[in-house]
Amino acid sequence: LVPSAPSSLITMHNAVDFLQKGEFVLPQVKKEQQLQLQGRVSAEATVVVTPTQLLRQAQLDKLEARFTQFRVMDRPERLRPSDWDNVCAAFVTGALWQFDHFFSKSPAQVFARMRGFHLTYRDDRPDAEVSKWMVKRLTIDKQAELRHRDKQVAQEFWQELYRYLRTAPRFQR
Repeated sequence: LVPSAPSSLITMHNAVDFLQKGEFVLPQVKKEQQLQLQGRVSAEATVVVTPTQLLRQAQLDKLEARFTQFRVMDRPERLRPSDWDNVCAAFVTGALWQFDHFFSKSPAQVFARMRGFHLTYRDDRPDAEVSKWMVKRLTIDKQAELRHRDKQVAQEFWQELYRYLRTAPRFQR
């Protein structure tokens, strides 16, 4: 799950670029590019991402990757109760309202059942609220000349997600 908040660094507009290609582009910039290309702005309801452009097969084997395709969405209210068993990760902004349509409004309960991530700028102070949760902080640089590090951060996301999947009993089926 990715946030739908316009202030989030990751949304449906840039999730594929970042998670699949390791290229961070501000969501607002992606929206503007889409508007210029298509004459309208629309984000898909769900997209499928795969880590295979960022991680070599040997890395995936070492991580014991059983899954290589992941559905990304930003509308948790569209999930049925049984769908929550398949949700393995969520990016958070730090706002508690983000959990309004989750299976629980308690971040502690949410992150006991899935891996949490918080994408933020390296120079920003850690969010006080997010620091209380079991969430992995991923940091990117604001400066364009340091954008080459984005790929490493995306790889870090996949490595952490696979570590979680390897230890979470419900994904051992």
